[in-house]
Amino acid sequence: MYKLIFIIPILIVLLFTAMYAYTHGGGLDENGGHTDYATGEYHLHRKTNEDTPTEIVASAIPYPVENFTEDTAYEVIRIVDGDTVIISYEAVHTTVRLIGVDTPETKHPNRGEEKYGREASVFLQNLLQGESVYLRFDDQNTTDLYGRTLAYLYRAPDGLFVNLEIVRQGYGVAYTAFPFGHINYFVILTNALV
Repeated sequence: MYKLIFIIPILIVLLFTAMYAYTHGGGLDENGGHTDYATGEYHLHRKTNEDTPTEIVASAIPYPVENFTEDTAYEVIRIVDGDTVIISYEAVHTTVRLIGVDTPETKHPNRGEEKYGREASVFLQNLLQGESVYLRFDDQNTTDLYGRTLAYLYRAPDGLFVNLEIVRQGYGVAYTAFPFGHINYFVILTNALV
């Protein structure tokens, strides 16, 4: 009888642990998350701290599918910062501000360089240096207050949605202050990262 007093609580704990592990999914993938078997939803466990930019992402994020077979790919000339590039658009060097994403500043006249601004710029440079991009424009706006062309960029030839990838990798945040066509993708991604 004395042994049962100790064994029964241990068995109860093991039973509940096994039930939780089965419904919750168990181990973590390379992103620090997994699929919850009970709900079928993907979620993350790993959190970031204030000393490192977010680099953990949900892999089950919806992604707009585009067909570029009829499109022209435009050469990337230079990365201005984490959310702005210069491309050769129809033989003119054109400054393009990426729709739906905001990264820390590197060259702001009043605020100077913000924390992680340089990392965001390097990330975009690594994505697009020596590459060409396909453009998609939004019906809402084609230029911003500074005369920059507003566009979605897709890396050629793999079609990577650059705007969303910056947010997905944690080098920028979804900029939803103004409406834009793909806002739902950015909102879903932002909610998945919280």
